[in-house]
Amino acid sequence: KKKRMILYDLIIVGAGITGLSAARYLSKHHPEIKFKILEARDRVGGRTLNQTVSLPLSSDKDSDYLTTIIDIGGQWIGPTQKNIHELIQQLEGNNNSSVFIEQTWATRKDKYAGQPGLYEALRVKSLTMEEEQEVIEMNKRLDQMALEIPSVQEPFKDCAMAKEWDQISVGEYLEKNVQQKNSLQELFLEIITLT
Repeated sequence: KKKRMILYDLIIVGAGITGLSAARYLSKHHPEIKFKILEARDRVGGRTLNQTVSLPLSSDKDSDYLTTIIDIGGQWIGPTQKNIHELIQQLEGNNNSSVFIEQTWATRKDKYAGQPGLYEALRVKSLTMEEEQEVIEMNKRLDQMALEIPSVQEPFKDCAMAKEWDQISVGEYLEKNVQQKNSLQELFLEIITLT
């Protein structure tokens, strides 16, 4: 059987936010352009993805678990990302939209501003002052380590520690350097919900 060849003017690789936005733009402004979106995954949306996670409520092996849904994709946008802000405003204006915008962030004083968010909802238990301080200090240390790598494109070029750090996972680093279990659990929780 002879296969039929279909010609397109344009191929969009990836059905994430960027690919879908490009397709939307072309459909609206250049309907004469014949295009196709190629996506390797079995879904669209790219890094916009929710996942169910279960976290133990204590270090006891028979502990109950907190199960909730978190965003694991590109859920954070900054003030310089004008195009995504514009898209969100367009979607919010659509009555059929299910876009939800919430501002929750940590300040340097580790106070939480904005509406109560997922971070507070997921916090497994209240930390003691000592545990909270350990979390704050580790976050400062991780931020400082990131600043020691001047180029993510060439991390080994100007960072004396890059090769050593490359040999260990973030989880292993935390387990080695965080003393208290609740602090460690809090840091793991921050990593899965904020990265």
